[in-house]
Amino acid sequence: MSERSGGGGVATKECDSTTTNPPSRFLFARRSNENNTGQGTLLTLLDELNMMGRDRDAALRLPILDRYVDRGTIAMGKVESGTVMRGQKITVMPTRETYKIEAVWANETPVMRAAPGENVLIKIAGAGVENIQKGFVVCGGEPCRR
Repeated sequence: MSERSGGGGVATKECDSTTTNPPSRFLFARRSNENNTGQGTLLTLLDELNMMGRDRDAALRLPILDRYVDRGTIAMGKVESGTVMRGQKITVMPTRETYKIEAVWANETPVMRAAPGENVLIKIAGAGVENIQKGFVVCGGEPCRR
């Protein structure tokens, strides 16, 4: 490395790329012997992860990300488990108030039901915008336990 004065009196260092070993090269190493350890690299560990699918038959869980009023209270969220459908009775946690779903939209298209993993808008009958807050969870019928 050599040091020289840059513009404005600021000292800068010039690095010789042959003498430095950037730590990021270990992140992209694919074989364990390329990262100076016997352990797998981050990318190989991520590739080996077994992702669990969302359960369509489980109880409904829909965390509310946002809400607004448009001829009724509309809540936005992603279905984490279960299925949300028009006419379904729901419980909003943590208030444990029960409501009925008037309409469901998936990707801004009206649908009868939405499966896990889908981003949805739901129109909640009888709920005011003050009853539905960001962070609340919509559960199907019975209150959510966890």
